[in-house]
Amino acid sequence: MTPHWEPLRRAPPTPQGPVFLDARLTPHRSLSLTGFNLMIGALVLINLALSAFFLSRGAWPVLIFQVLDVVLIAWAFRVNYRAGRAHDRVLVAADRVQVVRRNDRGQGDQWMASPLWAKASAEDQAVAIAMGGRTVEVGAFLSPAERSDFATALNAALQR
Repeated sequence: MTPHWEPLRRAPPTPQGPVFLDARLTPHRSLSLTGFNLMIGALVLINLALSAFFLSRGAWPVLIFQVLDVVLIAWAFRVNYRAGRAHDRVLVAADRVQVVRRNDRGQGDQWMASPLWAKASAEDQAVAIAMGGRTVEVGAFLSPAERSDFATALNAALQR
């Protein structure tokens, strides 16, 4: 394999030899589905109580804004959870480094290179895997500490 990244147009063959690293990097989502349902339920109950108070005072237009409030918050969380389906997969085997990047719709790109010339470094925005003048970035959604830890683990796998 030449010392450069090769974009793959089809599924790559099974790695030959041992696999030193197989990491799937996903964005962190701190609120689980149960937590989301509890939060929306609490928001609906609070808005119902406030709506009853304002309706008893004759301020019925407030009800429209409170319904809109719940709908917009639920929509924002839906967009956020959909973005959380994006992921990067890095595989380091004896014969290759393979990077697969998928967006929230499941579409994506994949690259393959020889592990002999690859080197990883934690950059400001992502972990860069450089080889042959070309760089592929992974883990843009990781925190700085996570990027540093992943770059260290990736370099250890590349050295094996």
